[in-house]
Amino acid sequence: MLCLCSGPSLQSNSNLPTATFSPAYAARISQPIQREFRRAPHPHAHTIYTRPQPCSLPPHQQPLLQSSFCWLLFQCLSQYQASFLCRSSTSCNCKLREIMATAVRCLLMTVAVVLAPLLAGGGVAAGGPLSTSFYSKRCPSVQGIVRAGMASAVAAERRMGASILRMFFHDCFVNGCDASILLDDTPTFTGEKNAGPNANSVRGYEVVDAIKAQVEAACNATVSCADILALAARDAVNLLGGPTWTVYLGRRDALTASQSDANANLPGPGSSLATLVSMFGGKGLSPRDMTALSGAHTVGQARCATFRDRIYTESNINATFAALRQQTCPQQAGGGGDGNLAPIDAQTPEAFDNAYYRNLMSGQGLFHSDQELFNGGSQDALVRKYGGNAGMFAADFAKAMVRMGAISPLTGAQGEVRLNCRKVN
Repeated sequence: MLCLCSGPSLQSNSNLPTATFSPAYAARISQPIQREFRRAPHPHAHTIYTRPQPCSLPPHQQPLLQSSFCWLLFQCLSQYQASFLCRSSTSCNCKLREIMATAVRCLLMTVAVVLAPLLAGGGVAAGGPLSTSFYSKRCPSVQGIVRAGMASAVAAERRMGASILRMFFHDCFVNGCDASILLDDTPTFTGEKNAGPNANSVRGYEVVDAIKAQVEAACNATVSCADILALAARDAVNLLGGPTWTVYLGRRDALTASQSDANANLPGPGSSLATLVSMFGGKGLSPRDMTALSGAHTVGQARCATFRDRIYTESNINATFAALRQQTCPQQAGGGGDGNLAPIDAQTPEAFDNAYYRNLMSGQGLFHSDQELFNGGSQDALVRKYGGNAGMFAADFAKAMVRMGAISPLTGAQGEVRLNCRKVN
């Protein structure tokens, strides 16, 4: 907790472990409390005094502690705990009643911050029927298992991070986030794996299989393939240098899949801006969500067949960039070059950053659908903002991923928890 009271008894207390941050950061986060009590900055403002916690977040989730809500709540609890420290410390001159009154006001304001988006219709953004603690008792190790599996996969091939992220997107956009994309074809249905947007394109099924096997060994018949994919996508982004976010859990797995639905619901690389806005809107995602999620194209590679028309026939493309891509993508379709790969982001192809938006601003969008975001239309201003502000992009991307992860999940008694992600039980 933040030390609100000056005094050697607190500073020398060996029972309070310290966590040292930079003086600038500690000063910034302590300013609201210092203003509240009208006190001079603590002489050791760069030291944060903490109490041992019964549990701790894994390393990949620790950045969540710096989110606005978590920090508000931390401040409130700090003020509340300070009242008890003040009560027992003879060297503390804080005003007990003033501290406790401030703590109560702070908690009420924090609750208001959380409830406001829900009352305004933001329930989907908060996870809808899903929960952050769904497996906390039945499979507490699941997030660590998924993280370890993804870390191994990305270490072996960084492109795999982009592949798993794309798989999650293609799953959620077809009848919701239900792991239907993982089902193999059966005599009773033709699944999504060989749909136009997925065939010879979506990859990483074996990575999900390996993680699922590890999860089953730890928690048999408990964690759905849909939730594993949601966690894996989050970890893929973070392992490539991108943001992290809280994944809401409790999805169940679909009992069937539909190739025709996959063909109809996934926007293609030749989509117009109007089509993109419409298709994302049909899933409850705003144009801002769409533009943020498109930033996933900052990583990954694409086949020549998906961008050939763009580099040979379109005029709103950087000539040098077009010539570079033409070197490995022949103009004649149907030849041996259709499957030749090129990085979607030529600047930093293996790093999750905001270079994608700067590429669009210079006419270097690889897909027609990419360049549509910056082509004199409604998203130009937002592309400029993301291109100049990596933090804004990361924050918006994380929020949009939570919203996308809440698209039509199967919950409760719906669907099942598959034992093998490739087939129904």
